[in-house]
Amino acid sequence: MRFWRRTIEIEGTVKDGILVPWRKSEPERYKTALQLFTVDKGGLTYQPKIGAFEGVAEIDYASMYPSLMVTRNISPETVLCSCCDNQVVPEAEYNICAKRRGLIPLTLAPLVERRQRLKDLMRGAEDERTRAVYDARRTAIKWMLVSCFGYMGYLSSGGRLNHRRAMCFTLFTYKRRRPREKGIEQVGVVSLFLNNQMLRMTQ
Repeated sequence: MRFWRRTIEIEGTVKDGILVPWRKSEPERYKTALQLFTVDKGGLTYQPKIGAFEGVAEIDYASMYPSLMVTRNISPETVLCSCCDNQVVPEAEYNICAKRRGLIPLTLAPLVERRQRLKDLMRGAEDERTRAVYDARRTAIKWMLVSCFGYMGYLSSGGRLNHRRAMCFTLFTYKRRRPREKGIEQVGVVSLFLNNQMLRMTQ
C-alpha cells in the first residue's frame, strides 16, 4: 500500500514540477515547555462506561485524517510556509499556505473521492459478487489512506511524521470534538465512548 501511494506522489511531483530534497534536513523549531503543554496533546480516548446498553448509536468520521489533509491543505511544504500569516491551526496558531495546494492534498484528494464513489456503488450493487468487488477496491484505498498519516515524512526520515504536522491533526480533531461533547449534553444523550474520531452514545 505504501509503495502504491508513494508512486502516486512521485507521479504528482513530476507532473507539477515539484522538487523534493534528496535527504530531509528540516529540524523542528524550538518549543518552550508551555508551548509543548498547549499544543502537544496527542490522541484522546475517554474511558468507556462499563455495562450493557441498548439503542447505541455511533458517529464516525470517514477517512478523517486523509480528509483533514485534503480540506486543511496539510502537507510538509504548506505548514508554517513563509508566504502566509493566517494562524489557522487551533491553539498552536500555525499558519497553513493559502496560496497553493500541497503535494499531499493533491495526491490524496482523488483517492478520498474515489473511495466515496466506490462506497456508493457498493450500496447500490444488485448482486453479491459486484458488491464484493467494490468493497475490495474500497478497502484497498482505505489502507492506502491509512498509511499516509504515518508516512508523511520523506523516505530518509524513516517514515516518522514531522512533529508539527502531527500536532495539526490532533488540534483540528480537538476542535471538532468539543462541539460534539456540548451538543450531546444539551439533548440529554449519554456518551458511552469518545475519541478523536468516533463517538458512541445512548439515551
